[in-house]
Amino acid sequence: MRRFCERALGVALLATGLLLSGCFTHEGEPPEHFPRPLYDDGCPVISGSYELSLDAGSQGALSEAWLGSPPIKASVLTIEDDPAQTQWRMGWFRDQADFERELDAWRQSEPVRYTAWLREARLLLDPLSARYQADRETAMRELGKLGPTPELRGHGYKWRCEDGWYVESQGDKAVGLTSDVDNGLLIRLDDETRSEISVWCGDGCAGIPYSVHVRSRWMRLSPVARPSTWYPPDVPFAMDDPGVTHYEGRDARVVALRERLLAELAGEFQLINLEQWSGRVVLSVFVDGMERVAILSDWLRRQPGVVGLTQSSRMAMSDGRQRIVLEFSFER
Repeated sequence: MRRFCERALGVALLATGLLLSGCFTHEGEPPEHFPRPLYDDGCPVISGSYELSLDAGSQGALSEAWLGSPPIKASVLTIEDDPAQTQWRMGWFRDQADFERELDAWRQSEPVRYTAWLREARLLLDPLSARYQADRETAMRELGKLGPTPELRGHGYKWRCEDGWYVESQGDKAVGLTSDVDNGLLIRLDDETRSEISVWCGDGCAGIPYSVHVRSRWMRLSPVARPSTWYPPDVPFAMDDPGVTHYEGRDARVVALRERLLAELAGEFQLINLEQWSGRVVLSVFVDGMERVAILSDWLRRQPGVVGLTQSSRMAMSDGRQRIVLEFSFER
């Protein structure tokens, strides 16, 4: 028995020595026309919008990339990769023309369900509603319980960083993600094969690998413009007394700004609402042309204490006007 154990130990030490000496082989270079990776060390940043169809020359199926099956018939994938955060935020977006065609067919085939869906969509996706202000991601999930959605969003923990790639492994397979120099998303699929020396040492004892071979396949998603935000048509407002908001207990600067706005620019727009939400001021108006938005924006930037002005949404109305929502803050 002692002689047998010495022989087994000798084989194990020999196998370990072979492994440590570097019996590692690799095959599978990326297609020559694929742009090179942007990163070669540390964690990449893969933020961007990507077309959900593989580039020519890709070697595999997108389902192998472990990005999750698109929860809707999406055409664009967006990834928000903040280096300061431990999670990605991802979004799957429908082609808007295709989505509108589906809605039109649904409206004709199931008018009752469509009407209920549209009513909820207008409530959930009104940029001035408290429900929307809380979280568009949640609003879209709620809308999806009633019918189709133009987008769905989610988040998940980032994979480990390895030489400029995010890498995730499962058994003998691994997937890597990184950005390339042309703003695309590179995907590497690794299949690992191990050769082992079997060593008997009781139940549950694994063999000792003496060579490892990795075969890589490559895929790429091209960058595309980030999809525009979809809103249902004609989001309703209480228009009996346009632009009137109850300001009791509100910041006096909002009241003063509204008075100056109506006195100086009343002919440039129709005021829908001017309200405060958690430190941000939200101004919603109807305009007859986008040049009037520039006039309004320039005027706001010149007002005392106004900072951080942005246009958060734009919607074409059935009467030809544009509904614009501007957001800003007051200096503290």
